[in-house]
Amino acid sequence: MGSPDSDFEYDVVLSFAGEHRDFVESVASILRAGGVRVFYDAFEEVALWGKDLYEHLNWVYSKAARHCVLFSSVEYRDKLWTNHERKSAQARAFQEHAADYVLPVRLDDAEIPGHFATVGYMDATLGESGERKRSSEEIANLIAKKLPRKPVPERKSFIPAERMSFIVRLTRPKRRTG
Repeated sequence: MGSPDSDFEYDVVLSFAGEHRDFVESVASILRAGGVRVFYDAFEEVALWGKDLYEHLNWVYSKAARHCVLFSSVEYRDKLWTNHERKSAQARAFQEHAADYVLPVRLDDAEIPGHFATVGYMDATLGESGERKRSSEEIANLIAKKLPRKPVPERKSFIPAERMSFIVRLTRPKRRTG
């Protein structure tokens, strides 16, 4: 097995109803800008072109990522494609006993089949002010925190060790006497 990054094609896949595309696209863009490998359909337009989407999306949501973020809403609950994505993700969570594979983000109070009230979620519902309780930036940051930290690559010196002490002596400040 390779490094943790090579185990999956994506760090996270995003499952959402099209009615919430603006919010989710903002989350996806923030994640991508931060170096997170994210599956967001609009980023994959060419890759998806000509594929059997039923088969391919089953693979994406059940095998291709470390986590699946499910943006739940009434629209999500009622659509065929989002239900296909959800079932694929839930199958993975069940088969692998991966309790935190599916990371729910609530956009409203819709009940989603197979999601129990005891499962922790992030609340991005609309507050009384009409603003979301958590912004797209906050959700993206929370997702990034859920991912394992990537190791910082070790810097290699291009200077042979025997010359390094000479360089260190040259760069030390001279002591003042006096």
